[in-house]
Parts: sequence; structure tokens; C-alpha cells
Amino acid sequence: MNLGDVIEALQGTTPDSMMLEARDPAVWKAAGEASVLSRMVQSIRRTAEEMRGTPISCLPYRYYRLFDITGSRQEYEVFYFGHRKRLNTFALLSLLEPNADNLTELSDIIWAICDESSWCLPAHMEGRSMEIITKQPFFNEKGIFTGVRSRQSQIIDLFGSETGFALAEITSLLYDRLDPFLCHRARSLIFERILLPYLGADTDRRDWENGTANWTAVCSGSVGAAALYLIEEPMLLGRIVYRVMNSMETFINGYGADGACPEGLSYWNYGFGYFVYFSELLKERTGGKIDLLKGAQGEKINRIMTFQQKCFLHGRTAVSFSDAPRENWFTPGLTHHLHRINPEVTVPPAICMADYGDDGCHRWASDLRNLIWTDPFWEDGEEEKEAFYKLEQAEWVVIKRNGFAFACKGGHNGEPHNHNDVGSFLLNADGDTFLADVGVGMHSRQYFGPERYTFFAASSRGHSLPIINGFCQKAGKEYGAGSFTVEQETGLDKISYEIGGAYGQEIIRGIRRTFLIGKAGREFMLRDDFTFARKPDSLTERFVTTFSPGTDKEGSLCLRGTQGKAVFAYDSEKWELRIGKEEFKPSRDEICTVYCMDFCLLKPDKECCFTLELKAVHERGGEKTE
Repeated sequence: MNLGDVIEALQGTTPDSMMLEARDPAVWKAAGEASVLSRMVQSIRRTAEEMRGTPISCLPYRYYRLFDITGSRQEYEVFYFGHRKRLNTFALLSLLEPNADNLTELSDIIWAICDESSWCLPAHMEGRSMEIITKQPFFNEKGIFTGVRSRQSQIIDLFGSETGFALAEITSLLYDRLDPFLCHRARSLIFERILLPYLGADTDRRDWENGTANWTAVCSGSVGAAALYLIEEPMLLGRIVYRVMNSMETFINGYGADGACPEGLSYWNYGFGYFVYFSELLKERTGGKIDLLKGAQGEKINRIMTFQQKCFLHGRTAVSFSDAPRENWFTPGLTHHLHRINPEVTVPPAICMADYGDDGCHRWASDLRNLIWTDPFWEDGEEEKEAFYKLEQAEWVVIKRNGFAFACKGGHNGEPHNHNDVGSFLLNADGDTFLADVGVGMHSRQYFGPERYTFFAASSRGHSLPIINGFCQKAGKEYGAGSFTVEQETGLDKISYEIGGAYGQEIIRGIRRTFLIGKAGREFMLRDDFTFARKPDSLTERFVTTFSPGTDKEGSLCLRGTQGKAVFAYDSEKWELRIGKEEFKPSRDEICTVYCMDFCLLKPDKECCFTLELKAVHERGGEKTE
């Protein structure tokens, strides 16, 4: 579509045509009574009672400045996201249970968020959160002082744009019950901080507008959603919407034909979720004339929709490649909505469903839609028992059989939210991930800066991968897997990658990593074939686990999980096992202990191979072996 088509589609419509279900008291009554949502609704009520009547904290200057000084972002964000939690809680409760007390609490937190000096996080201000664009005061043509402009007034980040989206939607849904002056103040700030800076950058588009990662969809989608709620004039609105649509097309182009999200499941939920939220608002605002989910890329979008179900392995245990956590959850509103659009989308079992507050960033768009998009009559389904997924472009394979789950990846080391993890894999049995991908590390300036790959979680030393002459894999798109093959033979699946190119070392001629997965039971074997230009000084095969390793006998490695025990075999005459321990912080309040099982080659040679074979998985408290 061209700009004229978009403007024409917006003719004769108003913001009141959007989110009609959220304007219907019957929908809120059903949500409040639905058994599937009872835990979530109770959590909202409980959170409200904990906050009700308590003072609203300010966002402390000392913590605002801390990111620029030390790189730490957690201290400030506790207060920042505390405001968003309070906003969501009392906005949702005002819709679920309309009364004056809830509305007063909501009004106070809206006022406090309007008082915030910026809606952006210091971490997203390019290291210049306090920079003044000019030290000379600005004067108008009459010589009257108009103030100075700071860098922060021009930056649109994830959470600033989300705040604009949230306030625009809340003031639209509750406009008749909120003080018009309060609504006017919030909306004026949305124009000042989000929409006008966006419109003012026509010739200098922000990096995220042309990107393919979650920022593109979240920022663009939030800007577009706020505009759809606040702008009625079709030509002005059309300029914004057309520009957002172009960014959304770029975002979808970043996915391969397989629909996989290399950033991981969490960022699929985040980025693709905001693509959906904006698309549905635009569809409603144009009376169905523009439907991005059914457009030219509809077939590809349908495949993207099914990515989530390919990532859950057992309960909340999920594929944790890139910056994804080892345990994850699904947002029921988004998932149920996608299932209605595309029946191939399956809803994971209720044990995997997010509760209110599981999202520590307290994103309004998903919190609202969890209550009004979730099917109130949904009956819990069974966990997927058998599955084989090959994601060709991402070079992922995910297999689930008989309580056994396996996932591996190729790709390259320049992916969004990348870890140096070409050839990484994880192995799970009955919920115990015996060989792990540890997933996301704690966010800080350093974690997203030049030091990223000094962190255990992001470096290849934090993954089950070889270490050659002390060297780990290198970062960059040029360091990746080659010759990805999958063979499904009778009784056996064979997955293979060439991963030597990920190291960027002249000594390495090739590293062929092969996984053999049995179809009948829980057979697993890894084989690495090494070819060097000369004998390496050292060669170590590292495997990572969260369970304390032990040995039953020579050549046998034992891992005791919460549900059972896994026994692995290796050639102890050629490889010496050394066990080390690492601690790292996935989040501010969590320390994770990881064990590194290093198999060191006793006599390195120009050609050699290593095999690790799963011999048995014993159930806890019994003798059964599978």
C-alpha cells in the first residue's frame, strides 16, 4: 500500500472503534468469573491491596545516574517498573471492578508517571542520559527564553514508547471516568515525548525503524498504537501509520521462512506480540481495510505464530538459546488470539501460563489482553508428547519423545541477542535438563557492550562446546555453522553441523559435530570429529549442567537431577574428566551455579574424535531404566 491508500483507509473512523471488547462490561464480568483466569485476577486483587494507600515512590536521581557511572541498571528499574506495575494493577482493577477508590489510585499513578523526567531508561539513552544538546539557552524569535533541550527529549526507547501506548489506551478506555484534565496532561506528554519526536525524524530515521529485532516491532508498534488512539485527522495519522507499517514489514522480513526467532522465545513473545497488538488495532481503526496478519506475508506470519509451541520442552522448561531463560511461560491472551486466527497454533498446558506479575517489566499491552483475549471457557490441554521440528533457516532442531527432549542450534554468532553458541544444545529427560544452555545473563551496560562475551552466559565457554588451545568461539556474523544436515533414518535421527568456522583459528581445518537421537527410546550420542593443520596444544570438550556431577566408574559420568539420574559414557583412556564450577547472575536477585565438565584430550593429534553417549536414565526412587 502507498501513503494515499493508508490515508483513505483511515477516513471516517475514530479511536472509539478500537478494543470494543475492552469497552464491554460483559467481557470484564466474564473475565472476572472465568476459572482459567481466576489465579490471574486474584493476583491483581492481591497486588492492589498491597499497594492501596501506600505512598508512590519517586524515581531516585542517585539510581538514575548509576547506569552512566557503573553500568548497573537494576536499582533504577526497580522503581521505574514499580510505577508500571501500579499503573497496570489499578487500571485493570478499574475495568474489572469499577469503583471510586480504584480510580483514585489509578489517577495518582498516572499523575506520578507524568511527573517522571523521562519515560526512557538510562540504559537506552546511548550513555548520554544527562547530556545537553546545547549549553546555549533557546530563545524564540521575540527573544523570550524557551529552555534547553536534552538528549532524552528526543530519544524513543522500548519503555518510553510502551508508556505512551499504555497511557493512550488507558485514557481511551477510561476517559469517561477519569478527570479530563488528567487525560489531557497524559496525552500532551505522549505527543511531546513520543509522537512529535517520531514525526520530527523523517530524514533521520532511528536505527530501530530499519531493524529486524524486537526493538523494531515494540517501538514502532507502540508509537503507532498511541497515534491510533490520539490522532483523528487522517492525513497526520496516515503519515505515522504508513511509516510504522514499513518498519513492521522490515521486522517480519527479519524472520526466515521457517518462522523461527533467533532472539529466543522471550523476544518472540515481546517483539511479535507488539506486531500483533498494533496490527489488530490498525485493523479495527480501518474497519478491516488493513490487516497486516493477512497481508502479503500472511503465510510466513502463520509460521511465525507457531514458533512458541516448538520451544516448550517439559512443563515450563523451554529452549534457552540466546537471551532466553531456561524456564519460560506463555502469555495466554496473545496465544489464544493467535489460535483463533490460525488453528495450527496450539495453547501450551496451563502449568506454562504466565501469572500476573511474572513479567517483571509489567507491560500494559499484554496484561490487558491476557484478560480480554483469553478464551474464558478454555479447558487445559495435554503436553505435546511427540514432536520433531526442523527450523531450516535458524538451523535449529527440536525433538520431543517419551519424556525426552533435545534441542540444538547452528546459525552464526552475529544474531540479535547473540551468544557465541554455534553447535550448542540441551538435553532434558522428565523435566531435568542434564546438559544445559544456561540462557540469559543479567542485563547491564557491560552485558550489552564490548565486554559482552567476557560474561559466562554469553561466551561459548558457558555452552557445551569445544575449547581449542584455550580459544572459544568468536563473535560476529562471519563466525557460524556450515553444512547443516538432518537425516531421519529408520530408528534414528542424525543432525550434523560444521562448527569449526565459529572459532576463527587457522589451526582448525574442521569440527564436525554430529548428534544421533534414537526414535524408539532415549538414545543419545554426540560425536565431534576434529581436523587440525597441526597438533593443537590442548583440546577440551566442555559440557554444562546445573546438577552436581559424579562418576559411577571409570569412563562413566553420572548426573543426578530432581526426577532421576542420567549416566553418560566416554573414552577415559583418551580423555581426562575435570569438573569445575561457575557462578553467574541471570538477574539481580538470583545466583546460578553451573558445573563445567571438561573432557581434556590426553594426547592431542591432527585428527581425533570425541563421543559422549547417554547410557541410561533412571527414575528417582526406583530401578526403572529407559
